[in-house]
Amino acid sequence: MLVQKSGIAYFHQRDAQSICFIQCALVLIKRIVQVINLSHDGQLKQSQIDYLGGNFGWLAVLRMGGVGSSKFIYESGIEGFDQLKELTTASNYINLELLKKGLAIRFKKQNSFKACLLRYDGIKVISVVSQKILVYYRGRPKIVHQADIDIVLNTGIIKVKLHPTYYEAGMDFLKKNILKGRCKFILLPDIIDEQNLDVGVLVRIISKIN
Repeated sequence: MLVQKSGIAYFHQRDAQSICFIQCALVLIKRIVQVINLSHDGQLKQSQIDYLGGNFGWLAVLRMGGVGSSKFIYESGIEGFDQLKELTTASNYINLELLKKGLAIRFKKQNSFKACLLRYDGIKVISVVSQKILVYYRGRPKIVHQADIDIVLNTGIIKVKLHPTYYEAGMDFLKKNILKGRCKFILLPDIIDEQNLDVGVLVRIISKIN
């Protein structure tokens, strides 16, 4: 009987430890990433601004060249955003805002407006993989870039993209000092041809562009 009681006590203790571990993990996830509803003006409440360390002063904003991004395209990784993504087939554009200790990622679709509050200390790395694309504008060839971006967290991965239209502005944003050290930039050597031309033709076109 003593052995049985000891065994029961052991299992109770182990269960209690497991529950404690799960609770701590959930607290950690909530501390790193929060998804909130926004009013139509998209403004954060003061408590939410404080959670991300506060806004930069106007002089710091001026030196940084602004704290807001151009358009990125949301793909996956934020549960609250996934719900908005399914509302329509329209492009899933998001905007990022830099605060002192984290990012506010805003996503609006139809009448729903949400933000993901992401602290810098929860980001392991931001992988930015750029790809060259050969496109044709008014019949003339041109090489543009797009990027696949993985924001790797301690708790998962947020996937976004940069469309060629917003590539340059988006890269400038990612290279701001507060983010640059967290980013790993890779440029793939291959060129994607949107019209699948013959290799010989493609080489001649690229040589003329370069």
